[in-house]
Amino acid sequence: MSAHALITPFGGWLRGRRAAPLGRPQRGRPSLRCPTPPSSLQPSAGDTMPGRLGRAAAHRPLHHPPHGAVGAFSLVELVIAMAVLAIGLVGAMRVFPVGLRASQRSEMISRAALAAQHAIESLRLQPWESLEPGHNIVETQDAFTLTTRITQPSVEHLADATRLKALDVTVEWSQDGRPRSVSFVTLVRRNTS
Repeated sequence: MSAHALITPFGGWLRGRRAAPLGRPQRGRPSLRCPTPPSSLQPSAGDTMPGRLGRAAAHRPLHHPPHGAVGAFSLVELVIAMAVLAIGLVGAMRVFPVGLRASQRSEMISRAALAAQHAIESLRLQPWESLEPGHNIVETQDAFTLTTRITQPSVEHLADATRLKALDVTVEWSQDGRPRSVSFVTLVRRNTS
């Protein structure tokens, strides 16, 4: 095969010429005309590969890699890829403890809210006269310390403010060596019936 032979986009051979752009004729010839391939590439009777060029084309690659080039990763590329992967994994591993602590904190706040709700509901069941303003109740439930204060609310423009009492429940606990607390306030109305 000649050094000047080129393969056109349609599989034809051109000798010593550059392929014309698609859609334009080349020196009076239509651009889709394909000259006959060299005789060394003619299919023989024993060809098993379908197509026009047969076994001869299957054994001759069209693109030869440069001398010494191998189609594999080099050691430098492998080290760089492992470094990028390690940096990504370290960053991802640092996110997990933060998410776990946030999840535990929200769980404790939910449990504190349930404990405060239980304390408020138990106070609502008591008789009105036993809820004296200025009275503080301190109790411990699980890992929580509940402090309940009963006060007379100072609400303006009420006809009879003595029929209301404010229940302020503060729930305290310790998490990760730091004190945490959450407060809940509700108003209780005296039944007139």
